[in-house]
Amino acid sequence: MARGYTVRFLVENAVGRTSSTWRVWSNAKSADIYFAHRDAAGELKGSLHASGEWQLSMTQQRVKTASNVRGWDGHSRHIMRWDRPPEMATGLTLAVEFGFLTAELQVIPSLNRTGCVVIPAAPSEQAILVAMFLAKPGAYLGGRWPGEQDMQSCHLADFPLPSGEQVYLVHTTMTPPPITLLDLDEKRRQFAFMQDTAELRARFCSVVTNNDGSRLFIEGAVHPDRVVT
Repeated sequence: MARGYTVRFLVENAVGRTSSTWRVWSNAKSADIYFAHRDAAGELKGSLHASGEWQLSMTQQRVKTASNVRGWDGHSRHIMRWDRPPEMATGLTLAVEFGFLTAELQVIPSLNRTGCVVIPAAPSEQAILVAMFLAKPGAYLGGRWPGEQDMQSCHLADFPLPSGEQVYLVHTTMTPPPITLLDLDEKRRQFAFMQDTAELRARFCSVVTNNDGSRLFIEGAVHPDRVVT
């Protein structure tokens, strides 16, 4: 019997500073894929529909109290919509990426790491990039998984879809360009009203549109811990 799949992951450095936890999942009934920042899974989620219509949306529960959500125009629960990007190589599509700068990692007291794959943090001033690829049968991967040979990527997880495609999650280390740092600082100012509590750290995502139309979600800290090991 067909079944859905779930992958949970986080990034952590040597002294216990982490990203939030993230989840990517599918179900047995369709080739749709979903992703969410785990703490916000009851509020926001990304949906990559098999139709090629992709979106970041508020959940039905959250839209009832959504008047304070920045960037929402009130006309629909969808915050962002885009089309499935073109193939980057034969049969291979870069779906979405998730960026985790080491300087943005924090000690998060209430972090639920149950079932998470832990990705070691990048060196200081660098970042971990987690990429999700969709591969059709016979797709060119450049190794046993996408980017193994040309990007020196590391395998995180993979699972099949009912459509016959395979979902791959891989991660690499990269140096964030200056424009990314400037954008994070701008978003940090926009979310400065958010406060840390004893249990939760105020965190946000900056969404970047890549040249191919895919989306990059970069997680940041509203009030960063500046000392990083």
